[in-house]
Amino acid sequence: MFKKYTKIVEKKRNEIDEINLIKERNQYLEFSKRYHKEQGVSGPFDKKFKGSKDAQKNYMQGLSDAWSTYKKEKGIKNKSSKKDFAFAKDVNESKVLDMSTKMVGDGGDPNYHFVTICDDYMFETKGRTIKYSDMPEEAPLKIKTTFDMGKYVFGPFLNLEESKLFLDSIELDEINGPRMVTIEDRKSGKVYCKHLTCKLQPVWEEFTDISVSAEIKHDDEDHSHDHGQKKETEYTYNNEDE
Repeated sequence: MFKKYTKIVEKKRNEIDEINLIKERNQYLEFSKRYHKEQGVSGPFDKKFKGSKDAQKNYMQGLSDAWSTYKKEKGIKNKSSKKDFAFAKDVNESKVLDMSTKMVGDGGDPNYHFVTICDDYMFETKGRTIKYSDMPEEAPLKIKTTFDMGKYVFGPFLNLEESKLFLDSIELDEINGPRMVTIEDRKSGKVYCKHLTCKLQPVWEEFTDISVSAEIKHDDEDHSHDHGQKKETEYTYNNEDE
């Protein structure tokens, strides 16, 4: 399951990185045009610099510093690195569980996300939708699970998009589980959940009113009596053959 998720996320991250790179490049080109105009030159190779490599280098350094300041002021972030994503894969299971227990809902930064799968499910009763673990005695279907409802935590994920990619790769199974998948983060706690809901279906049975069919029943008894004698005769005949 995690291998499948990794392939999905890596592909998506490559797409996002490419989009971010193009977006940042376009923003830089727009900024550099304005910067050149403000400096009264067409660029680092303008005749104003008279081919001086030192002058060109100083000009580009000024452009680079101005661009860094502009990005900081406008909140433009560099595209995420794959090194950051490796953090999510290198954390072992016990560490993830410990991190999620301490971090979920703590309001800290960075806002890591955690994905939890479990055997829990929802069911409807008296017009309400209830979680199995909250009222197992009223649930329409009893399940075999562990004391923590088969809880298993994945993460941490760097953002909601990556955690949802993982969630989408998990198939819910009413027989073997998981039956519920939840995304939680540091800022808000629970932010997303998909689950199975058990709904009771009406069962229809056919009944016959005796008072209405009394006469029919009487005729049937006479008829069945004849059939009964016929079956008895056939049975005796078979015994004799043996």
